[in-house]
Amino acid sequence: MSEPIFSYEQSIEIAAPPAKVYALVSDMTRYGEWSPLNMGGKWVDGGTGKVGDWFEGHNRMGTMEYDAKVEITEAEDGKEFGFWTGGKAADIAHWSYSIKASGSGSTLTEHYRLHNPPRGMAKGGEAAVTAWTDSVPGNVAKMLEGIKRAAEV
Repeated sequence: MSEPIFSYEQSIEIAAPPAKVYALVSDMTRYGEWSPLNMGGKWVDGGTGKVGDWFEGHNRMGTMEYDAKVEITEAEDGKEFGFWTGGKAADIAHWSYSIKASGSGSTLTEHYRLHNPPRGMAKGGEAAVTAWTDSVPGNVAKMLEGIKRAAEV
């Protein structure tokens, strides 16, 4: 793995137990409900969210729509869930969620590391990478708020 060219993380307090929060973040079929980028997706070849499973998400960034496969690389019930865009070997981007019990229920932290821009972003050069990295904090905040709303129902 190369060193990340950009990293970001953000946390949120959720009034729900870690097991409930984990059930949400590990159900990638629901990401379209919360993410400003993901419009939904499906597990590939019968995957369910275990390490080694693949998920194909349908995404939109501005007017561009694209599908992206991710490989699940962390799946520890109630604690951590993570995946690599394009698979770990592609060394593009790693997304993960860590969950810790807290006084109010759980602290959920979303972690993002961009290692190598995907082909479409790379074609746009430094301006495209900067536009993407500038959007990450707001996108992460919206995702976390959406998960919080779903967990606190």
